[in-house]
Amino acid sequence: MREHPWSRLLGVGVLCASVGRIPSPLVLSQSVATTREDRQRVTLTIYSNDVGLVREVRRLRVPRGVVRVHVQDVARTLDPATVVVTVRDREGPFAVLEQEYAHDVLKPERLLERSVGKELTLVRRLLVNGVEQLVPVKAVLLAYRDGQAVWKIADEVVIQPAIAEIRFPSIPEGLRAQPALIWTVRNEAGSEREVEWSYLASGLRWEAHYVLMVDETERAADLSAWATVTNQSGVAFPQAELRLMSGEIQRVSSPRPRSVEVYALAREAQVQQPEAREQEIFEYHLYTFDRPVTLEQDETKQLALVAARGVTVRKEYVVTGQAYYYRQLIEPGQPIREPVRVTLSFKNAKDAGLGLPLPAGIVRVYKRDPQAGPQFLGEDRIAHIPRDEWVRVTVGRAFDVVAERRQTAFQRIGREVYESEYELLLRNRKNEDITITVLESVGGDWEVVHSTFPWERAGAFAIRFTVPVARGAEAKLVYRVRVRS
Repeated sequence: MREHPWSRLLGVGVLCASVGRIPSPLVLSQSVATTREDRQRVTLTIYSNDVGLVREVRRLRVPRGVVRVHVQDVARTLDPATVVVTVRDREGPFAVLEQEYAHDVLKPERLLERSVGKELTLVRRLLVNGVEQLVPVKAVLLAYRDGQAVWKIADEVVIQPAIAEIRFPSIPEGLRAQPALIWTVRNEAGSEREVEWSYLASGLRWEAHYVLMVDETERAADLSAWATVTNQSGVAFPQAELRLMSGEIQRVSSPRPRSVEVYALAREAQVQQPEAREQEIFEYHLYTFDRPVTLEQDETKQLALVAARGVTVRKEYVVTGQAYYYRQLIEPGQPIREPVRVTLSFKNAKDAGLGLPLPAGIVRVYKRDPQAGPQFLGEDRIAHIPRDEWVRVTVGRAFDVVAERRQTAFQRIGREVYESEYELLLRNRKNEDITITVLESVGGDWEVVHSTFPWERAGAFAIRFTVPVARGAEAKLVYRVRVRS
């Protein structure tokens, strides 16, 4: 069977879409352009790992025949291998035969690089009778590299002449003001076609920023989540249908991280009800907004995502030990001052005021103060939290709670068998009773020989002690651990 001549045309990274059978080849007619003015619909699905899926529907005015279509107003970070094109109408066959991504954008450096070997006009600053004058002269650009130019002016080769400006007779071929896709399409219907196309682009990302506003009792809080959306794709998306995907998708190559820090604001007003609808899709969660959203280039925008009032929170004081404490002498005769972390925990459950999938992000904790207003207490990063799971946020370190550790005994009682005894002095300088959780990380095969407070296994290599300490008082935890490597 003889191969059709058109099947040998190269289509780079594009799905050719057609309706019906394509008949014999047509003669190349002309070139047309399509801009953002032709958009009928724009849908953005933004992921948290610096990538977005852009879908557009455009009304193209394309003459019948084989035509070059210059698709303008596309993302500068577009991945041409991900372009998918389909025709939405049923007017007749339409196919993309070839695609070119023209991304050599007009910049001063590229303008000079593409002008090497050409004659340009230099406007030089020259002193004539002690007065500076601007004199245009013809010069040939011999070389340009790393921001340095070599010129031939008359019979001299000059480096870094005093130049006020450089004048170019025209824009070198191939340079464009904005990147564009150039399609060679074959259209066998009327002059207007409705085409849908999509692509992946980097520079689009989002992250959840939470505000946890703790009340005066520190037993309840209002939680609001804001989606911080950033557009650094090189193009604006006016009136887009916005969707945010929460979850970790697999990418073949890791995107380069970009540092953009935006703080969600503490708000004392009523918790704003979000405009986003959440739905499960595959193994992820998708948030869709009920109204169009405009994302300008280099813009960062915050959108209400999740809101809950009266979430039950639990404050906890935590002291954490180290695994190496149980295999060697530790600061003989000297106490070790251990930091006391303060955490706030709440369950992501409906009866606790939540019960929604919580995307990974930063939680910033505030407390209401009747005189001074909301006060910032600290922040922590959380992973994705499914329904009915606990959220634990480390707020900071306690000022008025002191933990001092002293190793009172250490001996090797056999081959790779060690016994260590520790004394922890826990002092509470607050005006309220508290409970301190002591978490000890212990490697190997271990057992607690004795303890002055009850203990439990917190995991294969962890011990948990719970020690109540009255206000203004001190508690002493003494325990001995035997470890076999």
